[in-house]
Amino acid sequence: MPNLQELQQYKNIHMIGIGGSSMSGIAEILKKWGFNVTGSDSTESDVTKDLMNNDIPVYIGSNPMNVDRCDLVVYSAAIKPENPELVRARELGIPAVERKEIMGELTRAFRNSICVSGTHGKSTTTSMIAQCFLDAKKDPTIQIGAVLDSIGGNYRVGESEYFIIEACEYSASFLDFFPKVEVILNIDNDHLDYYKTMENVKAAFVEYVKLLPDDGILVYNADDENCRGLSSHTKAKCISFSTKSNNANFVAKNISYDSKGCASFDVYKNNTFYKTFKLSVPGEHNVYDALACIAVCSQFDVDKNSVKNTLKVYGGAERRFQYLGEVNGAKVYDDYGHHPTEILAVANAVKKRKYNHSWVLFQPHTFSRTKALLDDFANVLINFDNIVVTDIYAAREVDYHEVSSRDIIDKIEALGRKAYYIKDLESIVDFVRRNAKEDDIIITQGAGTITKVGHELVQDGTCTTSAPADDCCGTSAPVQEEQPETTEAIETTESYDTPTSVEVEQPVEETTSVESQPETPVENNNNNYNSYNNYNNHNDYHNHNNNNYHGNNNYHNNHNHYNNYNNHNHDHNHDNNKYGNRFNH
Repeated sequence: MPNLQELQQYKNIHMIGIGGSSMSGIAEILKKWGFNVTGSDSTESDVTKDLMNNDIPVYIGSNPMNVDRCDLVVYSAAIKPENPELVRARELGIPAVERKEIMGELTRAFRNSICVSGTHGKSTTTSMIAQCFLDAKKDPTIQIGAVLDSIGGNYRVGESEYFIIEACEYSASFLDFFPKVEVILNIDNDHLDYYKTMENVKAAFVEYVKLLPDDGILVYNADDENCRGLSSHTKAKCISFSTKSNNANFVAKNISYDSKGCASFDVYKNNTFYKTFKLSVPGEHNVYDALACIAVCSQFDVDKNSVKNTLKVYGGAERRFQYLGEVNGAKVYDDYGHHPTEILAVANAVKKRKYNHSWVLFQPHTFSRTKALLDDFANVLINFDNIVVTDIYAAREVDYHEVSSRDIIDKIEALGRKAYYIKDLESIVDFVRRNAKEDDIIITQGAGTITKVGHELVQDGTCTTSAPADDCCGTSAPVQEEQPETTEAIETTESYDTPTSVEVEQPVEETTSVESQPETPVENNNNNYNSYNNYNNHNDYHNHNNNNYHGNNNYHNNHNHYNNYNNHNHDHNHDNNKYGNRFNH
């Protein structure tokens, strides 16, 4: 059983933004551990209904009275400082902590917290490891950012000392964790709204590695140039995996793909043949995820034959190249990827399959990511035969009219390819139904509401069962979309025998594109984001105060609090005297 000594002083816990994927899982875990849990969210959803069915009261909307009888308030990163419940908690002197800190306490409660991080592939790898541990009867507690069918959701409460968890880097949330094992899949240029520069992203992962105790384990991707130097920052045991270098500890060789794009490969451990594995999820990126899983399992006496059998039948987590059904004889898949690297991985996986023509129905996710990676999005989307782009899903952000989906269209057309901007989701459904042909592959691509299109295309009457993400990719509740005017139906104008994209009429519905405004300079940029050389100057990462961290208006304006975490030196040799009051900010 986990050690709950630190949390037991708080019997009644209220969670603001409880409908998020991570927050809802935390709520269920705390409830099963005997805590009295309540919550609030801006919007009713299937998730909030499920929580209420499990005897967790959920209030829709924000009411200061909701916190009057609680001992601790937990809030997601999407919650603004002026939230009435958060304000009330501080007025009453009730400790209020962000989601990542309660996640840190959960990881601290277990002897073996296995934390899976990296810009891409976290949910899949976490799911693979979790499934292998389940099949090996190790009874783990699990927290994933996606739904895993075998556990009927995104969390599971076990009785062992194993906690398998996704560790997201957004807002440096993984620096609050207490890992025994870290898996680092890759490091890429994402979440630049927070980090601002790639150097800051890499530096955050260095600090993350430093959290490992000397008897911990670091599992990392030797083929990722940003991961290779991480082992020099820890005394923990380091295990590398690769598909290219014989110097790695676990190497996949003789990789081949079946007609569905799923890989078979031989794994060598320290240059000695280990086992042959076959996957049922497509693409080279899943070979890397499987290698990380195999490496972790080898350290916890999970039999390699059991791992082989599990990976052979593992069908993926929800919204990770998830097969939904067919329309016009075309196969429809839904994928959560919203970064150019992830979209390219999907495109490459598609190319390994047999199909007629490929379609990508893309919804950009956040204005900041779209603006920062505009050229990259265009360059990866042209890997599909037919390209449809809809409006940007704002998630946690405000539209300052600096970028729009039409900018992606313009970039694609500058590369000599045709792409279609269709504003509303219903018109995308109509467009695809009129133009998709037998044996096509259709991908709904993005972390927002684009998933509804795939479900509508196959007419299963479902939008999505996933909770919105709390930190990495969403808000604590779905954004209420503006209902745009419906476009006219779009008819095919030529036969579908071209080797590239289908020729269709340009969508009739047009909206006025917003001219890009000059980029607003970040105030005090040199002071706020170039101070990583000073990160060892602070003695205790966890000693945040209200002005610098919780309820910090600067985060929502200029992200000035990034400078605080740059100066933190997290001492992993925690003791109760030093951290006993970590919630009392």
